Amino acid sequence: MTWKRHFDGARTRALARTVAAVGLAAWFVPVAAIGAGRAPRTMYARAVAAARPPGHEWHSDTQHEAVHHLTATYDRRASSVLVRCVDTPTRANLDFAAWDRNAMRAQARTQRPTRPSAPTTRPDLTFGGALAPGSVTDDLSDTPLTADERARPMSWRPAMQYLADWDYAEGSAFAEPGWLIEDERWNDDGSVTCQEITRLFLRSGSDGGVEAWVEVEFKPWAPLLDGVTDGDGDGFPELFGRLDARSMREPAARRLRDDYAGRALSAHDIRSWERDLVEEWYGPYYASAMDASAREVVPNVDSDPDVRAELGHVVLSSPAVAIRAEPRGKAMYTFLVIGCSRP
Repeated sequence: MTWKRHFDGARTRALARTVAAVGLAAWFVPVAAIGAGRAPRTMYARAVAAARPPGHEWHSDTQHEAVHHLTATYDRRASSVLVRCVDTPTRANLDFAAWDRNAMRAQARTQRPTRPSAPTTRPDLTFGGALAPGSVTDDLSDTPLTADERARPMSWRPAMQYLADWDYAEGSAFAEPGWLIEDERWNDDGSVTCQEITRLFLRSGSDGGVEAWVEVEFKPWAPLLDGVTDGDGDGFPELFGRLDARSMREPAARRLRDDYAGRALSAHDIRSWERDLVEEWYGPYYASAMDASAREVVPNVDSDPDVRAELGHVVLSSPAVAIRAEPRGKAMYTFLVIGCSRP
C-alpha cells in the first residue's frame, strides 16, 4: 500500500474506531479502567521489576530520553526480539518504542538501484523542495536543535498517522515532504523506496514559531549519495535536514507537542493503542497480540528458542505490549514495559 493510500484510509479507520469504541465501552469497560491521563506506573511495577532483576545491566538508548533497551545485543538487521522500556507512556513514546529501528519492519534486500552517473552531493539535496536548501547535514549535533530537543525524537510515520486522524488537511500538508522523499527514485526504473523520513524533531524558534527537523534514512543496499554516513553504526546511512517552511503547520506542531507527546496514556488507552497497532501491522507483518497467558511470563516453556536466546537473563512479567509477527515467514516479537526508572 502506498503512503498516500494508507493516509487516505485514516478518516475511514478513525470513524470505524469511534463507532466501535462507543458501542463496546458501555458493555465491557469498567469505570475504574478509564484513567485520567496518568501514567500507569503502579499497575506495571511488577513487570518492570521482573524485567530488570538485580544486577541486570541497563542498556539505555542515548538517542531518546524516555525509551530504553532492555537487552544488550539488539541488532536491527538480525534480531528477532525487540524489548524496550518506556518511562512515560505518551503515545509519541510508545510509537517510537514500537516503530523506530524495529527489525520486524526491515525490508528484504532487493536488487541494488542504478547509481546515478553524477550523484547529488549532500549539501545540494532538497528532495524536490521537501528539505530547506542548505540545511542538510550528516551530523545531528550540527543542527540548531538543543540537546533536549535532540533527545525527544518522534517516529515519523505513526506521528503523521496521528495527525491524519486528528485533522486530515493539516496532517496531509505536514506529511507531504515524506512522500516527496520516498518518491525519489534517482532516475532508476525500480519501484522500491530507497529512503524515508524516520524521525521528527521539533525546534522552538526564537520568534516563538516551530521548526521541524527530520532524519532521512537510506536502505543499506542503496548507496546513492556522496557524503552520507552511518553515524549510529546500525547499517542504515542517514542525514538530517529542516523541512521546508511551506510544509510546516503550526497547529499540527502544537498538537504533536501538547497531546501526542505531552499526554500520558491510561492503562485502558495503552490496551487500545496496542489493538490499533496490531491492526496496522497485520497486513504487512502478519502481526497479532499475544494473549494474557502467553505474556504472563516471558520467556516461558512455549517461547520460541530465539526469544530465549535474545532475552538472555531478562524475564518479563506481563509486559504491557506483546506482539508476535511473521513478516518474512519468521516469528519476530515486540515487547514494551512501562514505567521504568533509571538505576
